[in-house]
This record gives sequence, C-alpha cells and structure tokens, in this order.
Amino acid sequence: MNTQQLLKILHDQKKEIIIDGNVIKEKTSDYENFYQLIRSNGVWEFSEMNFERKSTPEKEDAMIFSDESKAINYFFIKVYKKLVFTTVFSANNPVYEISDIDALQQLFNHLGITSEYYSFQKIKPQIVFGEADHDHLTISYIDQNQQKRFTTNRLKLERGIFVMYRLTYSLSLLKSLEDRMIREQILVDRFHDDEIELFLK
Repeated sequence: MNTQQLLKILHDQKKEIIIDGNVIKEKTSDYENFYQLIRSNGVWEFSEMNFERKSTPEKEDAMIFSDESKAINYFFIKVYKKLVFTTVFSANNPVYEISDIDALQQLFNHLGITSEYYSFQKIKPQIVFGEADHDHLTISYIDQNQQKRFTTNRLKLERGIFVMYRLTYSLSLLKSLEDRMIREQILVDRFHDDEIELFLK
C-alpha cells in the first residue's frame, strides 16, 4: 500500500489522516491518542502518541520499517482495528447470550458472515478454525498455507464462543473491505498473514 491508497481506503471508512512531508498521522481531537508514521534517515518509524494521564504525550509501541509499503500497511491495520472496535464490541451484543455453536452460526448468518471466514470442520486458507471438544473450544487462525498461525488455549465453551465471534467478525470485516478495495482498483495486493494476525490479536 502507498500513501494515496491509504488515503483512499481510509476516506472510504470516513477516517481522516494528515500527510505532511515525511509524517503520516491520524486526525484526532485534542488530547486524544493517535498513531503516526515518521520517515527519517531512510526508514519509517510507527508509534502511538499517548496522552493518557500525561501532561505531554509520550511515544509508545515504536516499530521501525525499512520498507515504506510494509510501514503503511502496519499503520492502516492499527488504525482500522481501532475503527471497527465499536462494531465488533457493540452495546447489547447478543453474543453474550449465546451458549452453543449452532446459535453462534445463526448470529454469523444474521451478521452476513459466511463460512468463507470460519469453519468448525475443515481447515481452509485464511479462516478462523474452531475445534469443539465437549464443553470446550480451541480456536486458530489458519494462514494462506493452511497452517495454524496462532491458536488459543483450550477455552470453556462460553468463552470460546465469544473469542470465535470476535476473531471471525474481525476477519470478515478486514477481508470484505480488502475484496471491495481490490474490485474498485484501490488496492492491488492482499494483506499478508502477519498483517492479518496483527489485526486479529
């Protein structure tokens, strides 16, 4: 992703950013934390400027990138993850009332989340995979090579249902946006597994 693609995709999501020379940052209210990318000496530094309980903001979670595209993708993933937080964790969320996998799948159907993004039976590329074991659930993200990129602990079913919901809903939002941006010729390349993992975790 380059800066123009970043501008277009975030504009589509009604999120404003500021690009000023070698600086890319979120446009936020005063004293609100924001993400930024700064180019200096041929490398990009990502960081979060944190105002919380501080008289002046402090730089946190700094990451250095030699590749501009990877730096911009990282910035986008962090911004988009924050954008969709209230969608995934909506008030009065019915997932808190769900105690079995059939009801979870019904919720996914209601939200328009298809089996393209998850499975309880078959491992497929770039899905969330749930392994049920009596009253427990173990959840993995399956990468492009059909390998488990990360796996949760064995969770009690109620907790596992919520984690399955969170990861699957998040993945569906990212992948459906990716598909639409590619169709509209805003994006050319798909997100890599490490970027998807960053978004989900």
